[in-house]
Amino acid sequence: MERQLLRQDAAAQFLGLDERTLEAWRRRGIGPRWVKFTARAVRYRPDELERWVQEHVIVPGPHIRGKSAQGLKNRS
Repeated sequence: MERQLLRQDAAAQFLGLDERTLEAWRRRGIGPRWVKFTARAVRYRPDELERWVQEHVIVPGPHIRGKSAQGLKNRS
């Protein structure tokens, strides 16, 4: 089974982000997981990008509104 690895530019395009955003996230240790061969050879697995996107899906609804409002009330 052959796995395709995406270069930073392709991963950024896949996510609709600027390449510099991915660079900044790597420096901070956040964002989608990546594969690092050398300092300049960084790649992303498409399945990891999909997983990361799914983890960040927000389903709007009353439960979110309620939590936000409750959080604001507790700060007063």
